Amino acid sequence: MAIIIKSLADNQLIATTSAPDSLEYEPPGTPVARTAVVRNIRLANADDTNPPTIPATVLVECEAEDGARDSSGSKALRKLGPVNLVIPPNGRVLLDEEITLDTSDKLKVTLLQPASGTAKLDVVISGIEREF
Repeated sequence: MAIIIKSLADNQLIATTSAPDSLEYEPPGTPVARTAVVRNIRLANADDTNPPTIPATVLVECEAEDGARDSSGSKALRKLGPVNLVIPPNGRVLLDEEITLDTSDKLKVTLLQPASGTAKLDVVISGIEREF
């Protein structure tokens, strides 16, 4: 049963006025199924306008495989941080509460559509994966 400390996921999200962008992390199921402990999520507004003026509005959610379902039968997303968290230009946020994920759970970071221009967000999800 190996324990692997790593960057679980990282990417730059880019949202325009017409479309949001998101990053999902799910512990791998193959070749060996793993569970994960997310140690922290780093979010940094990467607005590159001069001067920076576009805030990043973010949702951080978790979808649990065996969690409660909504009225349509879909798996409900559980909020893991403030709803519509606003990160100012050049700002950053560290969500450092641990989150445990089973093999079929998903963590989702969504950069919402800005009122104008293009919003950019650097995301790093760090933690531990464990084989079982």
